[in-house]
Amino acid sequence: MKRLIVGLGLLLLLVIGAVISLPFLIDADRFRPKLEAELTKVLGRDVKLGNLKLAIMSGSVTASDLSISEDPAFLQKASGRKDFVSAKSLNVAVDLKTLIFDRKLDVKGIEIVGPAIDMIQTANGKWNFSSLGSDEQRAQQAQNRAQEGGGALPALSVNNIKITNGSVSLLQPGDAHAIVLENVNMDIKNFTPTAAVPFTITANLPGGGNTSINGTVGPFNTVDAARTPVETALKLNGLDLTKSGLVKAAAPFRGVVSFDGTGSSDGKQAVFKGTVRGDRLILAKGGSPAGRPVSVNFIVDHDLDKMSGVIQRGDIAIGSAKAELTGRYQMKNDERIVNLKLVAPAMAISELEQLLPALDVVLPNGSKLNGGTVSAHLSFAGPTDRLVTDGALSLNNTSLTGFDLGSKINTVAKLAGIQISPNTDFKTVSADVHADPALTRLSKILVNVPTIGELTGDGTIGAAHDLDFKMRANVHSSGGALSVISSSGNLGVSFAIQGTASEPKFIADTKGLAKDIAMDKLKNLQPADVVKTVDQFKNMKSGDIEKNAIGAAGELIDLFGHKKK
Repeated sequence: MKRLIVGLGLLLLLVIGAVISLPFLIDADRFRPKLEAELTKVLGRDVKLGNLKLAIMSGSVTASDLSISEDPAFLQKASGRKDFVSAKSLNVAVDLKTLIFDRKLDVKGIEIVGPAIDMIQTANGKWNFSSLGSDEQRAQQAQNRAQEGGGALPALSVNNIKITNGSVSLLQPGDAHAIVLENVNMDIKNFTPTAAVPFTITANLPGGGNTSINGTVGPFNTVDAARTPVETALKLNGLDLTKSGLVKAAAPFRGVVSFDGTGSSDGKQAVFKGTVRGDRLILAKGGSPAGRPVSVNFIVDHDLDKMSGVIQRGDIAIGSAKAELTGRYQMKNDERIVNLKLVAPAMAISELEQLLPALDVVLPNGSKLNGGTVSAHLSFAGPTDRLVTDGALSLNNTSLTGFDLGSKINTVAKLAGIQISPNTDFKTVSADVHADPALTRLSKILVNVPTIGELTGDGTIGAAHDLDFKMRANVHSSGGALSVISSSGNLGVSFAIQGTASEPKFIADTKGLAKDIAMDKLKNLQPADVVKTVDQFKNMKSGDIEKNAIGAAGELIDLFGHKKK
């Protein structure tokens, strides 16, 4: 028994010694030229490997580094590197039996460790990886075989392909700069270019977010790798629009978005479905982060050839407030150009209140909208960093608490007997809107304030919220001097709104008001009665209005040929 144990021990030591010595007995680096040639042939790019070493315990051959050359047409757009892929090491899982006894390299799996990958798209939609595995000769061969009904080109199959702890730089037309994904891990099972194969990808996003993608890819398109069919389920959490470089510095949009949905492509047309959620959004230049999230449930059809798409559905939800966004977009000359329409019927202002800062909507200091609804029919056109907005807005049955319109037109309020109160109730506020990056113009303004009357006019709001409005108020008298001096009890008052949105200044045209009062009072009088009307004006105690009214009446007396004695 003792001899048996000793014999088995010696045998075990011999086996262990043989295993340990195999890497020194088998020169794995002899396979490097062949492996480089095979990979170069399959990818259609120059592939260079570092020294190959055999790792018996893991059953793999390891290259100290890996590089795959860049498409020459993209070298100027690359991130300073000359290679499409450069990696710290390449591990190739092999069949040890075949390697040891037949001196052949039978590849079972590939792992690329720590790669840096540049993915670049041009304005015409071409990707730098489009030519992978598809030089002109292979493309022509594939077309010939397809025409002859011979099927796809034969290619290598690999049980497993992995990317571990990689970095991917993604640059598309219109991006401010490349989006860089870190800690990228990819796993493809049972890879063969002739069939759809399952894959998973995880990565960290700029600004602390992350993404996970799983689905199938293939069969591999040997003419244009970017047109390979794909079916995916995608989750994206915490993508910072600014830190990612997804928007230009000049674009007004900011915030953090998340996405949960699906995407599919047949190589020509792609369809994306799902829900995107935006947090801390800024939707206008000068805006500040919104206090509540916005979600959009959407369906988008994207044409890969034209680099354009159609938003088939864009259901927007801000709490219980609903709106619909539809339209088209196009990537052209390194810009994202849109033509969109927004329809928002009767959205509760209480739900929108925390979104106003994101839209750079400024209310008078100390005021707040309370209750009511807002409706919008708007169009957005042009490059995303220079959008032009047109359409109509209306607010209904709302109150601006902390703001008294009557006190802003104090002289008119006293004449009309309007009660001064801390709030202003609006039945309707409506206007046509035209906005570009420099100016917002409101026209056909109609404001119905039950306690005052109707206000009409138009004007502009500058980029610094400076106001320039010409308005007219058709004031309803509820007592006061106006009920005495106006035959109808109503009066049209012209005024300007200047200052800023936070500190608006209402400047009444008092001279014009006096003339209107005089005209209203005198229009139905006989010439002999004009002097009595002038005396009535003289008894008024309304500051500047008194002087202007007397002057206006005097002008009318002159017209009648009577001079005040």
